[in-house]
Amino acid sequence: MKRLIYLSFLSLFIITGCQESTSNGTKGSSNTISGTIEGAQGETIVLQRFLNNRPYATDSVALGSDGSFSITPSFSMPLDYYGLLLREANTFLILITDSTEDVVINSSVENFEHDSEFKGSKNSELLQTFYAKMKDFETNMSTLEEKIMQAKISGEGGEEFKGLAKEFKRDKRNYCTKFIRDNSPSPAILAALTELNINVDLPIFEKAHSELAPNFGHSYYHEAVGRRIADIKANQKMIQQKQDAQLTQAPAGAGMPSIGAVAPELSFNDPSGKKRSLSDLKGKYVLIDFWASWCGPCRRENPAVVALYNKYKNRGFEIFSVSLDKDKGKWTQAIAQDKLTWPNHVSDLKGWASDASKIYGVRSIPHTVLLDPDGVIIGSALRGPNLEAKLVEVLGK
Repeated sequence: MKRLIYLSFLSLFIITGCQESTSNGTKGSSNTISGTIEGAQGETIVLQRFLNNRPYATDSVALGSDGSFSITPSFSMPLDYYGLLLREANTFLILITDSTEDVVINSSVENFEHDSEFKGSKNSELLQTFYAKMKDFETNMSTLEEKIMQAKISGEGGEEFKGLAKEFKRDKRNYCTKFIRDNSPSPAILAALTELNINVDLPIFEKAHSELAPNFGHSYYHEAVGRRIADIKANQKMIQQKQDAQLTQAPAGAGMPSIGAVAPELSFNDPSGKKRSLSDLKGKYVLIDFWASWCGPCRRENPAVVALYNKYKNRGFEIFSVSLDKDKGKWTQAIAQDKLTWPNHVSDLKGWASDASKIYGVRSIPHTVLLDPDGVIIGSALRGPNLEAKLVEVLGK
């Protein structure tokens, strides 16, 4: 149950054990880790540090006849996660400390993992509190899962227990998010992060990672969270790009008019029902902008288009926006949200079946066509810096 970043420490301790490190006996720290563990008289207690999420034994001592022990670490301890292993009992606990703390632990062999009492280490106390709560949740869930299984066997369905199980899961998530919110920037919040779904709770991970950076950025576990966040964001970006490509690709149709050709006429209704025609704009440089409210790349491009419109609208430049929407409400809402203030917005609300897209052979959006004052095509597929450079060329800076 005791987990750090995406790996179970329990399996590391029990399956791989701990690797011994050598020490020349010099003291690297002046703090102590001491206490009493009932039922562990004569056993060996081992202090472990973690390098790349693997435990290494650094110091050990035999417990006295009363279960007492005291370890002075042989190395300078940065703020991080450390382990204490009762070697013969093969049981352990995790603490969060550094060289500034004298930690006192009172426990017993039976409760060593889940219910030890800490003094002198607030972070370790928080971690124990969290683990104890998770133990309660797991106990309750195991009980409910058993009842659900029994209900299935008896044919009763167990809907009541299923409902309770959902409530427990919701309560567990709420507890974890509150624990993170209330205790940041303690490194103990990393244990709570392991109980959340990073795909769903990415903002929580990012906020926690940022708040931990000043005092815990040196830790492997902080770096591990950062790598996980970067991987998820890269994956989300890749998925978004694929979705954008799928959304903005139309079936193959007629070819696009070539540069130097006279632009075919377009005449459709605006949102108010007024007919607007491309030919009415002769005498101006006109950008035909094919877009849609549902097109992510189009919406992300709109601020740049708005900026160019505001720069050149009084210098003989106009925009004729052709929407491939089907929903009039979403179309008009996007016009308002993106501040597309020019008057020439048209659509036949047929989506990819739009007559305008067929006339111009548009198979992906956003797509632009730039006309000179005579209605002759002088540019195509111009976006961002390329569009701005072309307008500078024909209209000046």
